[in-house]
Amino acid sequence: MNSNLNWLQTRVADGDIEKLSEADLLSLVLSNDKVAEAVINRFGGFRGLAYQPFEKLLDIHGLGEAKVIRIAACFEMARRVVDDVLLYFPSSQAQGVRASRTAKINKKEDHNA
Repeated sequence: MNSNLNWLQTRVADGDIEKLSEADLLSLVLSNDKVAEAVINRFGGFRGLAYQPFEKLLDIHGLGEAKVIRIAACFEMARRVVDDVLLYFPSSQAQGVRASRTAKINKKEDHNA
């Protein structure tokens, strides 16, 4: 494992996971920071990556079937959590959760701009 991945794991262990970039998070899933950076750059982030067909991801050098399946599993886990939150909370609370998350996303985008 390379030193960047060790550094990322330390950041997560220290409670700094929210400070990691999308490429950093994907690096942890793929165990390859160069491939993760290429994927994020190609699709413009997780939002763009989420809508790609399996076959298109296999076209990326360094992504084999096992790594694409890891990515798909992460998106499925996230979808299930979102579904549970939206089902569990009454409508007004779910709106609050969405508003809070949107504010975090906007703050991050403003900071990165």
